[in-house]
Amino acid sequence: MARSNAGGTDQFSWSRTATPAQPSVGCFAFWLKTTQTTSNVSVMSHWSTGSRLGFGILLNNTANKLTAVGYPSSTPAGITLISTSNLNDGNWRHVAFNFNRSSGQANALFIDGVSEVSGNSSSNWGNNLTPTYSIACSQLNGFWSAYVGEIAEIGYWSTNLTSDEIAALAKGYAPSTIRPTSLTVAYAPLVRDIHELRDTLASSVTGTSVTDHPRVIGGSV
Repeated sequence: MARSNAGGTDQFSWSRTATPAQPSVGCFAFWLKTTQTTSNVSVMSHWSTGSRLGFGILLNNTANKLTAVGYPSSTPAGITLISTSNLNDGNWRHVAFNFNRSSGQANALFIDGVSEVSGNSSSNWGNNLTPTYSIACSQLNGFWSAYVGEIAEIGYWSTNLTSDEIAALAKGYAPSTIRPTSLTVAYAPLVRDIHELRDTLASSVTGTSVTDHPRVIGGSV
C-alpha cells in the first residue's frame, strides 16, 4: 500500500505515546513520488505540532530539491542538509536521513541509496523526551504547505544505518529486514501488509483525499 495525499488541509500522522519519542541518534527513511512544485512543502516530519522542535523533510525549499532540517526550537536550525537531486520528477525516489542530534555530530541525507550531502550539527537540536510528537505528512500551523503525492515504506530506526543498509532499502528491501532490533520508533509498511505496523501506531487521517491504494514499487498497480 502507498498512501496518497492531495495537500490542502489533508494530512496523516502517527502519534508517539512512548518515551523516548525522538531518539538522539537514528535513521528516518521512506519512499516518495511527486511532481509537486509548491514552495516549502512539509513531506514528512517528526516534530511538535505547535513548533518546529524536531526534524522535518521539506520539498522545494531550494529549486525542487529535498531539505532535511532539525531545530532545537523555532530557530536557528541545528542541521540543514539540501539534496543535489530534484525529487519532484514523478518517479519513486528513496529518501533516508541519518541523524545525530548532539552538537558537532554527523548527519547525512541519502537519495536513492547514495549519500548526497552530509554535515555536523551546529548545536544540540530536537528533544528526545516528549512523547506527544507526531510522525506526520502534514502542514505545520500553515507555515509550510502540505504535500501532494505518495508516501510508502516509512521506517524509523533508533540508530544510524550503514551506507550498505540504506542502499539495500533503496533497492526495495523491506525496513523490517534491515537492523530489525533497532526499528523501534516506527514502521509503516505502506506497500505491504498493514498489520505489520511497528509499535501498534494507529494512523490518524484528516481530509477525504488521503487514501491508501495498492502499489508495488518497480511494478504495476
